Amino acid sequence: LGEAPKPRGGSPMNLYLADLHFCHQSVALQRGFSTYHEQDETILKSLRDRSDPNSTLFILGDLFSYRFDPHILEELAALYGTRVLLRGNHEVNHWMRQFSDTALLARTFADICDWLDISDQDRPVRMSHAPISGLAPGDGSYYLHGHIHRDPPRGLHEQVLCANPHVLNTSLDVISLVHPWGYPCTLEELIVCNRLWKGEWA
Repeated sequence: LGEAPKPRGGSPMNLYLADLHFCHQSVALQRGFSTYHEQDETILKSLRDRSDPNSTLFILGDLFSYRFDPHILEELAALYGTRVLLRGNHEVNHWMRQFSDTALLARTFADICDWLDISDQDRPVRMSHAPISGLAPGDGSYYLHGHIHRDPPRGLHEQVLCANPHVLNTSLDVISLVHPWGYPCTLEELIVCNRLWKGEWA
């Protein structure tokens, strides 16, 4: 897979986040919200506040879970900049299998893929939804993932992979250690969030 689309004009900025889980009541309760509607509006506000014409927003999977709301996609499509969706387990197995409005998806996302290699300020970055040892580059490049939320990584292979300082969790639950819910991070911001997360279980 090649470079992600670059916005025109200004200084391009890459932003990352995963595991939004819009319309998911149990996840919203775990995050301290009263309802998923409250969670969804909070996340959307952060996305609007961070929206920038020169940004590319990479959503690393699990945009929805079992339920979906086309209104959320319309809200995302109205954001400034470019958006790219990497399919997670819920895209592959649940909501995207039921969603048939391909025109709305095309308006919302410039690309939908399973994994992606890009350059961020001349630093190689590979990303996928779940942390997969076979995808992680071994040359000091950054590898971004979601899926784990804020839990400690499970199993020895996952623990070894995630302990690598160049492997960064983009889940909103990890980002929320530093920033508001729904705040998409730059690579530098992810590094700070991950230091705190890894300090919880290392």
